[in-house]
Amino acid sequence: MSEYFFDTYALICLIQEKENYLRFSDSIILTSRFNLVELYYSVLQDYNDKKAKEIYLKFKNCLVEIPDDIIFRAMAFRLKTKKENKKSNISYVDCIGYECSKANKVKFVTGDKEFKDFENVEFVVG
Repeated sequence: MSEYFFDTYALICLIQEKENYLRFSDSIILTSRFNLVELYYSVLQDYNDKKAKEIYLKFKNCLVEIPDDIIFRAMAFRLKTKKENKKSNISYVDCIGYECSKANKVKFVTGDKEFKDFENVEFVVG
């Protein structure tokens, strides 16, 4: 069974059963608490507290620990991408997830166009 690190966008597409994300249904999904916070907020905005908690708890067993060295690498990555492309606006959470995926040797699944041409990314249109 394949493992992937899902960013928040990918998690949202999966729960919305977007066609291009259904192929990951039988995969092992990893994510961070940061992504779950974003997911909770997104569901809370669109639905209600009960649904947001239900979705949060559904993915809680997918959490991976984020050690300090990943935080440091992620912020260095974010700074580097901003210096290379002033228009780049990759979020802190996505930078952490991307570095975490590399550390765990799994693909980073996202629909964020900013990541489209990066190594170790499974870019999926929502």
